[in-house]
Amino acid sequence: MTEILKRQKTFNNYGTSLVCESVISSFFDQFIEKAHIDLTMPMLDIGCGFGRAAAYLAKKGACQIYALDLCEKNLKKLVDDYPALVNNQTIIPLVGDFSVDSNCFVELLVADRLSLALLINVIHFWDQETLGLNLLKVFNYLAEDGFLLMLVQVNHNKEDPETPKRFNIYPSALKASLIKAGFKEVFVDNNYRDDKYVALACKKSTNLQNIMSGLT
Repeated sequence: MTEILKRQKTFNNYGTSLVCESVISSFFDQFIEKAHIDLTMPMLDIGCGFGRAAAYLAKKGACQIYALDLCEKNLKKLVDDYPALVNNQTIIPLVGDFSVDSNCFVELLVADRLSLALLINVIHFWDQETLGLNLLKVFNYLAEDGFLLMLVQVNHNKEDPETPKRFNIYPSALKASLIKAGFKEVFVDNNYRDDKYVALACKKSTNLQNIMSGLT
């Protein structure tokens, strides 16, 4: 419990950065239109923060987005900022840690049911073992033609002692972890803030390349 409270304090001070907003309004926006994601199926935003990505999905026409976050303070702001979307259950706020607290949402998330899952600036809170387990969990929740979209702060070079260890994430290693979890195709876009961030699109089945080739 102490460890969870420490992580919750970290999440309290996190929020959503400008680069997240940029990716949501560009790469994700194009991708969702090009991929013809089924907006009638449930979606999951893991580590949703203040709910900006969930609200974006609702604006695009998503019918139901589970917004999961470890921090109740973040979810309170989500409810305050998007009361109509919460009241009509387009956005369903859920408190919990995706790594350990399955009971808060496991009855809602049936295997092979989600059309889309989001991991936006979240995975640096997980160690390598937890990352592998959580990616496998996401994979199992997705429908056969479902997608995982990610935004990750990365390190393209050797490990930097001046950089917090949690940010020493390497794109090649992350791609290998996604493939190990079962994702058939992984597309990486490096065009964000001097390559310090990458956006990733991961498809449970194949034919992702046809979708990505149409993005500008």
